[in-house]
Amino acid sequence: MTPIYKVWMMNYRPAWYELGKPAQDELMGKIFACLAQAGGKSLLIATSLWADEKWAAWGIEVYPNIEGVIQHAQTIWDHQWFRYVKSWSTLGISFEPGSEVVIPKAPIYKLAFFNMTEAWYSLSDAEKAGWNKKHEELFKQFSVQGILGCASGWCNEVWSAWSLEAYPSMEAVQGLRLATYEAGWYQYAQATSLLGVKYPLE
Repeated sequence: MTPIYKVWMMNYRPAWYELGKPAQDELMGKIFACLAQAGGKSLLIATSLWADEKWAAWGIEVYPNIEGVIQHAQTIWDHQWFRYVKSWSTLGISFEPGSEVVIPKAPIYKLAFFNMTEAWYSLSDAEKAGWNKKHEELFKQFSVQGILGCASGWCNEVWSAWSLEAYPSMEAVQGLRLATYEAGWYQYAQATSLLGVKYPLE
């Protein structure tokens, strides 16, 4: 069965800070236990307040099936998790089903959401293949690793796809962004992204 990936972004509500550290730790333990009971696994948790003040953290989870996703959502609801956090999430199915997802050790990760524009759909198959090749070349140039790409339009109407990437440095983040801009990529894609560093820090 095709695994279901879930990306989430969150920030704490005032009620979280009122709990105190022991109660916070106890609640987090329950949330992770709920994830395991649903057959899910956390692939990555990243802190992002240093790059974006809207979201304190984001992460990627994987589930064996949609039933596991639903079970986990219900159990964290039962623990009143959303009393303590403000969050947004969406699901995805990998563009490369069957491929093992390995999170490499990296100083910076980027979570990106995107939609293709009308200009993209107007391209021929050969032109699209050319752009895909150009992307691969730029990733190699800046030593960027594409970790996971997922189709998500089936479960939300905001973004049709999202991806996870690993970067060797902030210079690589900036360099790839400038190179894709100069290549004209943003006429073909509407996108937003969020940087993060792995939590806990190693």
